[in-house]
Amino acid sequence: MTLDDTRKIWDALDGHPLGDYVLSVGRYSNGRISLGADGPEGPECTLTVNLVDHPLDDDEFYVRLETRRRSEPLFQAMIDAGIAHPTERVVSAGFVKNYAEIWKFSIAWQ
Repeated sequence: MTLDDTRKIWDALDGHPLGDYVLSVGRYSNGRISLGADGPEGPECTLTVNLVDHPLDDDEFYVRLETRRRSEPLFQAMIDAGIAHPTERVVSAGFVKNYAEIWKFSIAWQ
């Protein structure tokens, strides 16, 4: 998947419904994907984390494990909708072991 393909996915996902929320798609300053969940009152939470010192493919993004635990229904909705899935690869950051997991866009959005 090329970077242009990934950017098309980002654009298509912006505003996609996730249960009671709407997916908001953006980019961090280094160009990596940023995903958030917006509720009726506006932004509710950021679903991704930007780990600049770790390599990442263009069609992947980091999810902080603590964020996933607290917002499991949102992540399950992304899996159920065919948007993205966890890769079972986990990275550490600083002194925190198993800080974030790597997620990948699903084939359904290519």
